[in-house]
Amino acid sequence: MGKTASVFPTNCEKMLIRLHEKIEKTAPPHLWWEVDGHKTATSGAVPKGTVLKFCLELDRTWGAAAVVCRISPDGGEYRDIPLTFAKTQNGVDLYTLALDTAALCGKEKSGLFYYELLIVRGWDTLFSHTPNNQDLTFERESGSRFRLLVYQNDFCAPAWFAGGVMYHIFLDRFCRGEGEVTPNYDAVINPDWANGIPQYARRNGDELSNNVFFGGNLWGVIEKLDYLSSLGVTVLYLSPVFEAYSNHRYDTGDYEKIDAFLGGEKAFEKLIFEAHKRGMRIILDGVFNHTGDDSRYFNRRKTYKNEGAYQSQRSPFAKWYRFRNFPDDYECWWGIKILPRLDHGVEECRRYFTGEDGIIARWNARGVDGWRLDVADELSDEFLDELRHVVKKNTKGEGLIIGEVWEN
Repeated sequence: MGKTASVFPTNCEKMLIRLHEKIEKTAPPHLWWEVDGHKTATSGAVPKGTVLKFCLELDRTWGAAAVVCRISPDGGEYRDIPLTFAKTQNGVDLYTLALDTAALCGKEKSGLFYYELLIVRGWDTLFSHTPNNQDLTFERESGSRFRLLVYQNDFCAPAWFAGGVMYHIFLDRFCRGEGEVTPNYDAVINPDWANGIPQYARRNGDELSNNVFFGGNLWGVIEKLDYLSSLGVTVLYLSPVFEAYSNHRYDTGDYEKIDAFLGGEKAFEKLIFEAHKRGMRIILDGVFNHTGDDSRYFNRRKTYKNEGAYQSQRSPFAKWYRFRNFPDDYECWWGIKILPRLDHGVEECRRYFTGEDGIIARWNARGVDGWRLDVADELSDEFLDELRHVVKKNTKGEGLIIGEVWEN
């Protein structure tokens, strides 16, 4: 018995090695969802009440005795739900699971869930891993899990957005139109539209003023509306339009003004009118997580006449920012000093944007059809809930909201 016991583990390990070598030569496992009989990617989100069919194709060489879905709400306890063996073809087995999202959410209107698939075998268990919420491999230890987002069943995008074509315009480089503009106070104009070289930092990470402009403006967009319409464009998503120091304008100086270098209020109103006349919608880039340091709110460079948060702790905007050591040590977006971060935990600051007569409501009332939210994942849930409420209220439910999220 002693001799047999000492040899068995070695033989078992050799068998597993041979099995894994064989598995590596087979077709990789394939997972997808089906909704109402239609195949869809596993990276999407579904409304509560959807019956989501999980489908897993698995080569028989994996040696599965059973396949289990281990799922849990965000921060909650997991439960195991077995998949059903459906059929086999050419040595590939199909396992399925019909998941009722209404039962999954229970009393909650929505929910974020994490899940992994387990291959239960006679000698061990394998766990699914995914790098991107779509592709998968199986490993011996539990690791990166899939995400499933279930949203409220009355939560939907406006009908006018469905099937449309969106065109993104970076304003400074789209078209230099004929119309009145006023350059920024220290803007450097590059006249070589076709061959001009954009401003670059000497080394990656070095500060860059971003004050070199090619002069694209809203008048230029107006001039190109017929061309854009001929392409089938139905939605124009504009880079930031509010007054700002830089050429990219993600460093907002004043949310209440259209940048004069873009043509100001006159050009903006003309664009809204002409776009709507052609059945085109206008989406603005909402940069609400931070302002520029050169802004009426922070005023680090003393460009504005009012007293900004950087200048005095008595400023009406002082509480809108988090200072670690006043005035030079403050919270900013990703450590970039020209982009001090707003504190939306301060109600006065938050409501400046989301109030009944706040920034969002004012621009929607002037014809803006929706918002693309810059770094949306860095905005608080409270801010996002209030923003959605005011957008829907001021557009009769027709306003579009899109969030920028790069993290996977």
